[in-house]
Amino acid sequence: MNFPAIKKRLNTLLKSKIQLSGEFEFRIINKHGNIVWVRNKLNLIRDREGKIQKIYGLVSDISLRKKAEEELTKSTNNLIKLNDTKDRFISIISHDLRTPFTSILGFTDLLLSDSDLNEQERMQYVEFIRESSKINAVLVNSLLDWTRLQTGRIRFEPERIEIHTIIENSLNALSGVAFQKSIEIVSKVKDDVFVYVDKDLLLQVFNNLLPMQLSYA
Repeated sequence: MNFPAIKKRLNTLLKSKIQLSGEFEFRIINKHGNIVWVRNKLNLIRDREGKIQKIYGLVSDISLRKKAEEELTKSTNNLIKLNDTKDRFISIISHDLRTPFTSILGFTDLLLSDSDLNEQERMQYVEFIRESSKINAVLVNSLLDWTRLQTGRIRFEPERIEIHTIIENSLNALSGVAFQKSIEIVSKVKDDVFVYVDKDLLLQVFNNLLPMQLSYA
């Protein structure tokens, strides 16, 4: 409580004709230069007309209680932030799961309904389903491993990898959506381009960006 607020409450207490007590919590600086929280409880004795005859009180050091309250508030805020982070993370992963599942369902329907498919086409669709399933497995593992975010430790395992392979995996996962929209997705990235990245995280980036482009097509 700041000084103006304390002064206002104290004036109200003193001017009242019936109020007999009041409590005030505020900070002071002790002789060692440290900030101390104190609680001042005042008691008033009034005569029949309400005039103050005597004032006495008790001053208590409540620094430990205030510190505990501050720690509790801090912990509560951290839990709220952690919960928000968890919700955002789950939302992102849930979004990422939609595209591979769409491809899996799309190609499964084709395999079941199109009797004119030749063996090469069937094998290609099965390969697309396998790639989409692998992506889903990675995403599910990330979802189950979200507790790493609580400590700010996101698993980051970079390695030298050919970027073409990551792009192809992402395109294969999206091929079901593209096929349903009669869109042909072509990668123009050369085979001999290498990058030093975490392939699972980069794959999630592509899986987020490419569906956005397809949605506008």
